[in-house]
Amino acid sequence: MSSESVVFVADVHIVSGSRPEGASAPANRFLEFLKCLPGRCRGLFILGDLFEVWVGHADAEAPDYRRVLDALAELEGAGVSLAFISGNRDFLLSDYLLENSGWPAYADRVTIELDGKQVQLSHGDLLCARDWQHLMLRGILRSWIFRKLFLALPRSLAGRLADGLRRFSRIALRSKRPEALGLDERELRRTFHGGVDVIICGHTHRGLHRTFEVDGRRCELFVLDAWTDRPGFLEYREGTFVRQHLPTDGTAR
Repeated sequence: MSSESVVFVADVHIVSGSRPEGASAPANRFLEFLKCLPGRCRGLFILGDLFEVWVGHADAEAPDYRRVLDALAELEGAGVSLAFISGNRDFLLSDYLLENSGWPAYADRVTIELDGKQVQLSHGDLLCARDWQHLMLRGILRSWIFRKLFLALPRSLAGRLADGLRRFSRIALRSKRPEALGLDERELRRTFHGGVDVIICGHTHRGLHRTFEVDGRRCELFVLDAWTDRPGFLEYREGTFVRQHLPTDGTAR
């Protein structure tokens, strides 16, 4: 990676470890990846679901989560700018980051500019417009009153509630048609018609690159791979987006 590159990751799904002697395999893989970034890129965007679940500020003290948060703070101190966009598993993390870190955290979508290109970043679930059940539940969970009440719960009770919601989600997932789980073509084109040149997201766990012809412009969609299946990242370098995958040791080549 060049010193002017920008890196995007999503769906790392680090689990909450409880062993003080060392990080679990998913956390170790991500920590090794972070070590490769200082001096080699200028920015890291995390597009949601960094953690498998985040139910409140107390989660910051879970050993694996703490190691990752500390490593991210060190990365920022080394000159790499950071930004986080909420996922569906860790959307409450943005509240913690806004209170405890100096880097921006976004609840939904954000558009940045790279060499004149308008690049929209999101976790990706808002682009799954046909999954109305998820979007309805998403609206409830992200409402200000739910967030306020949920964050006030004891960690044990909040964790049980989160476990129940995940069980409900798994059951609901089995009844959904495959087309409801993918990105919606009309929503993608609507976004491109709005002036966006590139969409980068995660959520579906299936890496993808597509091009579109919209209003006489060549537009691109990048869906990032989940680290649970094929760990990787997207890199913007010298005017080009390049999809990368990690070797088994988690280091970026």
